[in-house]
Amino acid sequence: SCRVMTGPPPPAPPPPLPVLLDALPPLAERYYSVASSPLEHPTTLRIAFTLVSFSTVGADGRRRRREGLCSSHLARLGEDFIASGGWVKPRVRLYRRRPTGNELRLPRSLASPVIMVGPGTGVAPFMAFLQERRALRKQSPDAQVGEARLFFGCQHRVGDFLFDRELQAMEQEGTLTELHTAFSRDAADSAAAGEWRSVRINVNYVQDLFHRSASKIVDLVQKHGAHIYVCGDGRSMAADVHKELVAIFAAELRAGPEEAAGLLARLAEEGRYAREIWFG
Repeated sequence: SCRVMTGPPPPAPPPPLPVLLDALPPLAERYYSVASSPLEHPTTLRIAFTLVSFSTVGADGRRRRREGLCSSHLARLGEDFIASGGWVKPRVRLYRRRPTGNELRLPRSLASPVIMVGPGTGVAPFMAFLQERRALRKQSPDAQVGEARLFFGCQHRVGDFLFDRELQAMEQEGTLTELHTAFSRDAADSAAAGEWRSVRINVNYVQDLFHRSASKIVDLVQKHGAHIYVCGDGRSMAADVHKELVAIFAAELRAGPEEAAGLLARLAEEGRYAREIWFG
């Protein structure tokens, strides 16, 4: 006689740890933009990052909370440093990435205006920009200084507004000409905020701020040689920002979308429209 087995097969034994580690891909390096200028802070380096947290469902159906590997590691080091009153000084190995030529770089002249778009942690390199310009301004008090405008966005003013006090102080002292902010989840009627048939309702993103300053943006670019910088999420933000820039240039210059897009392409070729975006 023969036996017929029913039901799922028994689970396979777990592989030996060396075999598992050999099959896994190596950890990818993490890149962070420096959020401080060596002219103001020659012995320290500042970064900004989002603490990644998510959940997964295992084979047993149980939901487990997961954390980003590098972000949670850095957060724990920071917690230990703060809890010890600065006595515990963690060590972190890092290296400087070789320049690719596509990095965000300030114009050579302080007289050139800068328009910066950095929602969330995308504001990091612009904190370095502003500190750098402030330091150069102190070194050359008689130098002509172009405008510096920052468009920043996040979900909530309270808890998400990175470097809020520092940015507001920079605006008051004149380092920052104007700070434009959008808080997407702080709408007057937050319960009604959302999306309906691909139309956003009561949700304001950083690109929505452009229309209020459209004439100023175009004037700075066309007549004063302004540089435009965009830093942040590449999945949707960067494309939405580019789309809005095309729209305001088309409207202000009374041009078609293709002509406006061509203008931005020429600015990119000249190094006056630069983007640092990431996916993940």
